[in-house]
Amino acid sequence: MKKLLSKLHRVRWHSELHVLHFSRKLWLLAPMPIFLMIIFWCFVYALPILPVSIFSILIVEQDPQPPSWLFLSVTLLQMLIALPATIIGFVYMTKWYMVAIGLMFGKTQVADKKEAFLREKLNLFAISPTPQSPSHRA
Repeated sequence: MKKLLSKLHRVRWHSELHVLHFSRKLWLLAPMPIFLMIIFWCFVYALPILPVSIFSILIVEQDPQPPSWLFLSVTLLQMLIALPATIIGFVYMTKWYMVAIGLMFGKTQVADKKEAFLREKLNLFAISPTPQSPSHRA
């Protein structure tokens, strides 16, 4: 699972870098590609809540009046997953819209900092050693 998340982060950083370059070229319409990227990555990162939602829909479909403890536990689980995701998504969205607003008004300092951050993350990811199985170490 850690390896999958690591690859997912790397792909996200690459896509963010490409969107940033595209937004620099199309500076007047910078919020559009940034908005599409935010929507896509929020959908991808929200996929883990989908099985819980489907489970709750199936419960209600099978029994129109499920036991209240079951309904409340599923609702609590969804809230525990969704609340941190909403806060993280809001911060992510706000940072990217500050980049878009800066590009629209000709201020590239925020975009430069974001590009340097993304390049640093991608370089650190490329340098970090990949874990190998014990048979490859010998």
